[in-house]
Amino acid sequence: LQTFVWQCYDLAPRFPELNRFLGFWTCALDGPLPFDRKKVETFPSDYSFADVNGKISGHNAKGDRYYFSFISSDDLSSSEYDKDDAGKDYFKSNRIHKLQKGGSFSYGKKWKNAGITRLTLAGSDLGSSYEDVLVYNDKLDTSGSVKQILLTENSIAELSGKADHRLPLLARHNLHLGVGFTTNASTFRVDSTHVVQKKSLVEAYRFHTYVRDDISISPGINFQPGLRLDWAANQAYIQPRVRALIKPSPQWSINLAWGKYHQFITENTLVDGFGNYIYHWNICDNVYVAVPQSYHHVAGITFSRQKLILSAEAFYKTSDQLTRFSIEDEKEILTIHKGESSNYGIDWYLRQTFGPHEVWVAYTLSRAMDRFRALNGDDFQRAPHDQRHEVKGAALFNFSPYYFSVNYVFGSGFPNTIEPAAKIIPYSRLDIAFSYKIRAKKLHLETGLSVLNVMNTENVRYNNFYNLPDRKTIYASAIPLTPALFLKLAF
Repeated sequence: LQTFVWQCYDLAPRFPELNRFLGFWTCALDGPLPFDRKKVETFPSDYSFADVNGKISGHNAKGDRYYFSFISSDDLSSSEYDKDDAGKDYFKSNRIHKLQKGGSFSYGKKWKNAGITRLTLAGSDLGSSYEDVLVYNDKLDTSGSVKQILLTENSIAELSGKADHRLPLLARHNLHLGVGFTTNASTFRVDSTHVVQKKSLVEAYRFHTYVRDDISISPGINFQPGLRLDWAANQAYIQPRVRALIKPSPQWSINLAWGKYHQFITENTLVDGFGNYIYHWNICDNVYVAVPQSYHHVAGITFSRQKLILSAEAFYKTSDQLTRFSIEDEKEILTIHKGESSNYGIDWYLRQTFGPHEVWVAYTLSRAMDRFRALNGDDFQRAPHDQRHEVKGAALFNFSPYYFSVNYVFGSGFPNTIEPAAKIIPYSRLDIAFSYKIRAKKLHLETGLSVLNVMNTENVRYNNFYNLPDRKTIYASAIPLTPALFLKLAF
């Protein structure tokens, strides 16, 4: 017991020492302690989105292929909670607006006896704004009243070009080579009642090259060693990777992979004084945001026979140099924290076809932990996106020219970032879609209706709950029942 110092020192608002002590007491001493778990409340949210995308593709007489594609989307979500409860006034509202646009052009040149070269140019831009208002008034203790307004704006843009070449060396031996460049620009502005307005504009560029060998040692063994080199933030990043595909029989295959990866654009979190998370994109420049690195380990096995596919794949990933921002009310400054994480689990997948129809089911058992010492102490904590179980299923029915699909997702739920003992709400969503396809000479038309969250379940995602000053947690529902129309033309 003397190893626990939460009585004298702890870190608000998550109190990692206290929670670690409670976990120790439960496991090693007198068993579970009674918790005063407050009633979980959900409140509705509004959500709307629209997107358009297009693609033009073709080929010439020499077999060279090209395409041009573009995409644009507009997403808006908002929620509001206004309640007077037991002498306490609560008002919480937020609004998130995202605009995205992008396009790419690619040309593939087929060389006689020398493989294929593909040139690609791409550009994209994502802008988002976040408005959050919190008003809390305790009529019996006005010293605990809070009024907080938080406004953030964030954008991330990218322009890239790359050349990839596949060179056939022998009948079972191919060499993949590539070079490319990327430029990024990111803006971030935060303004609140507790933080002096901060603006930042970060621009960065990077170059990359890679080589990957593709060797079929025998008809049943394929080996793919590779190496990628990135130059970014005035530093070289070497990333070795290797993959092996083993096929002991026509029905069975084994996949093994390992690799080191660096990430140069990340979605980081801004944490306010009550443990609420706000997500925004940053360029990793090794000044304000470090370049994260991770090691991936994958091992999987697949069984395939006729119309049945069954697979299982285990994964383990460790990452460090993670970045998280926090607003500390006492200091009234924006603080940067460094951390690390680990993720591991296993995916199962089953697919069965029945004539033109198809049914598949997937299940994931996983665990995601992170550690930011200044926020959580020395122990690893459940990451905001940690979800132990997730089941997905879909059925696709083909009654040409009519098509019908059903999709279902169930998740066991995400942890509360400030009160680990709080009730975890599972995620459950059923979607359906109907479509009709017409083919008239060179014109292909597909139109239909999809309905998201048919049961209108009040789902909770890892980033849509709010902690209030009195440790009460309220949940804004995720996507409500939402009908959507779609139209696709091809000619």
